[in-house]
Amino acid sequence: MKSKITTIVAAALFAAGIATAGVAHDTTQTAPATTTAATSTATVPQEPDASETREEFRQLLERHPPQVGRVLKLDPTLFSNAAYLANYPAIAAFVAQHPDVAHSPAFYLENVWTGEARPESPGERVWRDAMVNWLKEKLWIK
Repeated sequence: MKSKITTIVAAALFAAGIATAGVAHDTTQTAPATTTAATSTATVPQEPDASETREEFRQLLERHPPQVGRVLKLDPTLFSNAAYLANYPAIAAFVAQHPDVAHSPAFYLENVWTGEARPESPGERVWRDAMVNWLKEKLWIK
């Protein structure tokens, strides 16, 4: 009995660790570049992080009908279709400013739901299995 509880607690902690692993962010910062020949300090402009760009794109898509994101996710070739994007000038401008959106649409449209069932992550599966086993034990279901 005690080993079952230990196993369930270990599985729950493992699942929580997996679930929070994707939330961790890199907190390192780069120092500004300096020139040795001159006495002035030059700073290197930093481009926004890809996750920041994805968040900006998600917010932009929220200001449009939900079908726009779904259609782009189902047919990413529309990112290069000027006739389609002409109907959505803000999206066209964003894609022109951030060409990586068109190059990696799966990443930037990851949070767009197309109506299909979302696949269960390994952490969710471990958590679900642990909870089902715990309930079976508590209710004496075999």
